[in-house]
Amino acid sequence: MGASALGEIARLASLVRPAAAAVTNVAPAHLEGFGSIEGVRTEKLSLFTDLPSDALRLVDGDDPELVAAAEKYGRVTRAGFGEDNDLVPRDLQLDAAGRATFFWREHRLVLSVPGRHQAKNALFALAFAESLGVSPAEAVGRLATFTGVPGRLALLERNGVTIADDSYNSNPRSVDVALSWLVGAATSGRRVAVLGDMLELGTESEDFHAELGAKVAGLGLDLVVFVGPESGAAFAARPAAGGGEWHHVETAEHASELLGGLVAPGDLVLIKGSRGVGLDRVVRALAPAGEGA
Repeated sequence: MGASALGEIARLASLVRPAAAAVTNVAPAHLEGFGSIEGVRTEKLSLFTDLPSDALRLVDGDDPELVAAAEKYGRVTRAGFGEDNDLVPRDLQLDAAGRATFFWREHRLVLSVPGRHQAKNALFALAFAESLGVSPAEAVGRLATFTGVPGRLALLERNGVTIADDSYNSNPRSVDVALSWLVGAATSGRRVAVLGDMLELGTESEDFHAELGAKVAGLGLDLVVFVGPESGAAFAARPAAGGGEWHHVETAEHASELLGGLVAPGDLVLIKGSRGVGLDRVVRALAPAGEGA
């Protein structure tokens, strides 16, 4: 269930009346509606309000503040990477494209979607399946067929350029995850980041974008293109010397024109921004529909 303002998830929960629920993470998003990270946490946990006493309540166990707040609603099951969690991806490994492999109840799961974070998401799905009586073997087999959705770190290829289409949304947490994937994934060419504005961050937007720019400056990326007016604060953090090639443009159309003359075979290109920036147009310009990796 999604929301952009306080009270929306409680209203949805009253209609659906879930028998089990999960809060996969709490991050600074839609702060114009929620006011603060605490508001985001409160809104998401309202999903637990009317659950049956014996319901499965899953939470991101790597977030101690979320765990503490969730335990006020009843017993919770913690999923995450830390060894003190109830559910952990055992023997977790990543391949050259950053796709996760781990063991669930003695069965090896190989995910086809990239990103270490997907291992944690998979744990939530596997826990729900187990609570519904699905055998570990069947759950692992079915989950291995999940291929992801457009705009969510979907891999595409055109003329030897690999494009990670993560253009559907962006916030400080999700862009950190995407950049971590970009830095860790194997490539024979350059690592390129096309980063659009993170929208609806309220009065803290400039600070969040400045922090993003400082983070990017320390990653050693070869080419960075910031897109949108709010990303000017990120571009302002560009290194005085070295640190790769940086650009700032106002629109997705300008980014498409610029990148058309910059990317080359072997490059790995991450494209990520809030939906309102329209970076899906950059994806279509670099990788026309139907060309998957």
